[in-house]
Amino acid sequence: MAINALSLEHIDAFYGDSHVLQDVSFELGEARMLGLLGRNGAGKTTCMHVAMGLLPPRRGEVRVKLRVPVRITGQAADGSHFDVLTMTENVSQNGFLCACNVDIHVGSIIELSLASAPTPVGKAKIIRSEWQDTKYPRYGCRFTEKTGAWVVQ
Repeated sequence: MAINALSLEHIDAFYGDSHVLQDVSFELGEARMLGLLGRNGAGKTTCMHVAMGLLPPRRGEVRVKLRVPVRITGQAADGSHFDVLTMTENVSQNGFLCACNVDIHVGSIIELSLASAPTPVGKAKIIRSEWQDTKYPRYGCRFTEKTGAWVVQ
């Protein structure tokens, strides 16, 4: 599975009561350029504000390919406790994708910390597991609780 440098999925954004972006989706691969064309007031600047994190979307998700060293801890599929350092492959406000050499069940809750900080970022649920074409399994994780600062706010 190729990871895009930037991905917006089903974005809805508002200024006050004005519904400016409605179900906007696009993907931008690495080393690619994208032009946004439209008339005045079409939402080009708003789209960029959402992509840069300056305006939070009411619906949808923005993902950025970003490698961040993190520590994850939890219970492995065999019942043992694990504590591993790994790197994210992409991040969003709501979750992240990472790989590690531990078998973790989908639905499991893990605790996440930035490798550079001793305090936890929060807890995340494993929502997807991928094993094909990878040395280690990759896990899609969605935050269930955030108690600290994350790389995308």
